[in-house]
Amino acid sequence: MPVQALSLQDELSSVPALARPNLDISTFGGGRARFAARAALAALRHSDLVINGHVDFAPLVAPSTLPPVGRKVLTISHGIEVWDALPLHKRLALKRSERVWSVSDYTRSRLISRQGVRDERIDVIPPPLDREFLRAADRWQENRCPTIPSRLLTVTRLSKADRAKGVDEVIRAMPAVRRVVPDATFTVVGDGDGRGELEALSTGLGLGRAVQFVGHVPDSQLHAYLAGTDVFVLPSRKEGFGLVFLEAMAHGKVVIGGAHGGTPEVVPDGEAGILVRYGDPGELAQALIHLLSDEGLRTRMGRNGAILVRSRFSFDTFARAVAVRLDTLVGTPWLAP
Repeated sequence: MPVQALSLQDELSSVPALARPNLDISTFGGGRARFAARAALAALRHSDLVINGHVDFAPLVAPSTLPPVGRKVLTISHGIEVWDALPLHKRLALKRSERVWSVSDYTRSRLISRQGVRDERIDVIPPPLDREFLRAADRWQENRCPTIPSRLLTVTRLSKADRAKGVDEVIRAMPAVRRVVPDATFTVVGDGDGRGELEALSTGLGLGRAVQFVGHVPDSQLHAYLAGTDVFVLPSRKEGFGLVFLEAMAHGKVVIGGAHGGTPEVVPDGEAGILVRYGDPGELAQALIHLLSDEGLRTRMGRNGAILVRSRFSFDTFARAVAVRLDTLVGTPWLAP
């Protein structure tokens, strides 16, 4: 069975690992007009299954669900893009899909309540940690590579649109944390148009070098930061899933996340980390103090997270779940022998 993959961007590392041998990949380097024209044309041709990778593309493939073509459409939902009611044409495209894949149970509930997708049409398939990232993390631990030490670490976008990530919440909690844990430091990896506001907030609270913004870093350096921190913290209010939690957990790090969205399905509260309510700096400060003050607890929770990543969130687990569902949709084995 030939497989044609179209990507608006140029990153399709997981597709070859999942697809059968006859694979044709076309990438468009961000060229939206060319991508839209090619995707719409491909959807109208004869296909057994059209996989729509984002709800924004749903109108391009919606005609393929109409008679007389009658082929099946699978739409993938990644999280917050389907949490609020979509425009009518996108909701209709979602509802016409044979199946909708969701990254979490929370997003599944939003697909039902906000978009009107029927429960029996939805499959929950959590995304995996990238195999190369996990291998690199394993090599980092085995070879005892140099680390970049920090007590608290966040890795995230710092755009104004992503204020709900909670970086400002951590900064506001730092004065209370440092009164109990004087050596507490907070390192922020990432960049964006909201960085200046966060730096100003830190300066206004008199935190000085206790909070450091290091911008974007290459993957090799990212592993050094993750391996060198005591606690990974991202108390986000609107996390569809949270792959960055898996990256930290792969390095055996305890996590503090938001008790919202898809995060509780990634970070079991009290097992691999602590979940806090967004907008409550006092609760966040207490969680940070608790973990920073108890090395044994950090080690136990970090070990639990590392085991979880390598079992539930491995690429092989993901590939098997995808293959079973695609086999059902197309009626033939999907994974190459």
